[in-house]
Amino acid sequence: MDSILTVVLFIVILGFLVFIHELGHFTAAKICKIPVDEFAIGFGPVVFSKKIRETVYRVRALPLGGFVSLEGEHSLNSPLGFRNRSFKVKFFVLIAGVTMNTIAAIFFLAIFLGTHNRIFFAEKYADYTFHNVEKSYEFFPINVISSDENYGWQGFSDEDSIVEVNGEKLESEEQFQSILDNNRGASIEITTLNVETLDLETKSVTIGQLPYDHYPIIIDAFSETSKVTQYLSVGDVVLSINGDYFDTRSEFKEKLDELQGTTADFLIIKADTDTEVTVSIPLPKKENGQILGAGFHHLEGIEYSVLSQAGKNTFFVQYKNNVAAPFSFTYDMTGYQLKSLGGLLSNAFNTGDFSEASQAVGGPIAVGGQVSEIVKYQLYDVLVILTALISLSFAVFNVLPIPALDGGQIAIAAVEALRGKKISDNIVNNINFAGFAFLMFLSLLIVIKDINQLNIIPGLIDTAKGVIGR
Repeated sequence: MDSILTVVLFIVILGFLVFIHELGHFTAAKICKIPVDEFAIGFGPVVFSKKIRETVYRVRALPLGGFVSLEGEHSLNSPLGFRNRSFKVKFFVLIAGVTMNTIAAIFFLAIFLGTHNRIFFAEKYADYTFHNVEKSYEFFPINVISSDENYGWQGFSDEDSIVEVNGEKLESEEQFQSILDNNRGASIEITTLNVETLDLETKSVTIGQLPYDHYPIIIDAFSETSKVTQYLSVGDVVLSINGDYFDTRSEFKEKLDELQGTTADFLIIKADTDTEVTVSIPLPKKENGQILGAGFHHLEGIEYSVLSQAGKNTFFVQYKNNVAAPFSFTYDMTGYQLKSLGGLLSNAFNTGDFSEASQAVGGPIAVGGQVSEIVKYQLYDVLVILTALISLSFAVFNVLPIPALDGGQIAIAAVEALRGKKISDNIVNNINFAGFAFLMFLSLLIVIKDINQLNIIPGLIDTAKGVIGR
């Protein structure tokens, strides 16, 4: 059922954004009295077709795009055709699609702000100053899941993010864990940020002592792919590996990294019997950043999660309560995405490592993966901002001066206007064909990257092995 809902939402979101983009071109052409030969949503085989006056309206099988075919778009032979119109008319028609996507983004971002107390979070990929804001912070947040008053954690809730300790900003999970390890029995000042109001509050906490002689690692949960569930259970306490004890969770993880692919002796206290036993456990190679495929309980009296898996700071922004807020938000989202992508590309060229920049660029499969996560965790309000950001991406992508895109067509029209002379049909069509071929090649690379990043092929191989029994 989730898969069906994912596909339906994916088609609805992309179909809607393509439709309004092409509707912009269509409406602008009609206003300028340029005949429209075809209005199509999707590519490939035709599943619906109807002619009304001079225009054929079609729905095609692949809902990954669309187009409006204007009379005289590829030829100077039509007196009323697109290529024989003035630069102002061409610009108006070409920019109309981008304008519609921008308007849609403003509309959806206005809904998001109205339903989220005008608050927005974003991982920091570049320095950026947000506009028209009431509050703006940059922190590395430790998000509180639950807390135990017996360990001194009084007055904390799951709307809190721990951002400072003793007046010092947190920079990593390891730093926070080290502070807890080094202050057992001592009082520290914890500053929290309430993620629903963006209010800051400082509280005094006395960190409780651990009930073990050595630092414990308490198994909290296992992932679906964990290969050690026959040896360990939720609630088991790991005290040492191969006789080596740990002082922090970081040391425990370092030990696992060192021993991956080998068999190691774990000294554990079993949850069901509360007795110490030694268990020899084959440790698999690291998968999705983990070896055990397990989550760990924090004995310091607080359960927490880290928002940034990439170890980055997070922007926390609350826009002002005025009519300009959705427009400011749209401007900021466009500017921040462009600046972040520019920074990632610049860093990639300087270091030769394109992995982070590659992960920041995604195609339809990546969008489908995000929709799938939204459906899986039923976070349907996130669809609003996802739709807005995709619409903005459509707008930004289409104004790029690449032939076959709106920006490329505007560039050709501008060159003709400056020359005072039309470029021949043959040259323009060849330029557009080269641009289209480049876009298809780029799309193929992005799809291959998405498939590899989402582990689709390994998943299919594992499924096939299960079916054929190998």
